[in-house]
Amino acid sequence: LNEHFITIKDIQHGLHHILSHAVVHIKIDAVGGTRQLMRPANKLLHCSYLRWNESMGECAKPEIAHQDLLTWLPPRADAIPVCCDSSDPEAVASAGIICFTLMEFPVFCLADEPLSHEEKVHTIETARSVVIVLSHGSLMCFEQLESIMLAIFLRGKEQLLPVTLPSFEAPVEKYYRVLLPALFATADSEVFVDAFRDFLKISAVAFSPSSSEGASALLKARITTTSVSHAKP
Repeated sequence: LNEHFITIKDIQHGLHHILSHAVVHIKIDAVGGTRQLMRPANKLLHCSYLRWNESMGECAKPEIAHQDLLTWLPPRADAIPVCCDSSDPEAVASAGIICFTLMEFPVFCLADEPLSHEEKVHTIETARSVVIVLSHGSLMCFEQLESIMLAIFLRGKEQLLPVTLPSFEAPVEKYYRVLLPALFATADSEVFVDAFRDFLKISAVAFSPSSSEGASALLKARITTTSVSHAKP
């Protein structure tokens, strides 16, 4: 600190200011996944908006509800949603690690966002890439399978980045013949089956706590080579 001419008195003054009532404080609850970051981030965003609204006076935009704040912000056509089985703690925790290590990109976990079907469609359709975390329950999780199918048909294989956890096992033939068609019980179920077969042929990034740094570096490299121009308007 002395090399940068920072004294103990400077540090004390800075800490006193940070801990004062002049600075907004947000308590972070010990919860799993990216909720640990997203919820307080939303609160901070709301506080920032209220301060901006107050500073603008009569020229400010109309007051908006907290849950509508993110839709008030300009949409990003290069966001990177991370899709996982929200009922699987291992998958949610891994998605949280992935989001944390990719913070240089506009990345977020779909499991943490209470999106309607229309909002999910718009999010995936305008995404730069879609990271899909495959875990033990992914093959039977309709919510995640729906997101995967949307990503396949709306973005194409070039923008899909599958990540496999150690618990994930490739499906056997019976899954394609019986279980997957039952989950998508429509006249076009064969289309979904063929699309999912092709999806699992994409080279996936193996992810585990012991290899998270290497996996994240590989994901960064793939995201970097994914042109933003692929994002649909």
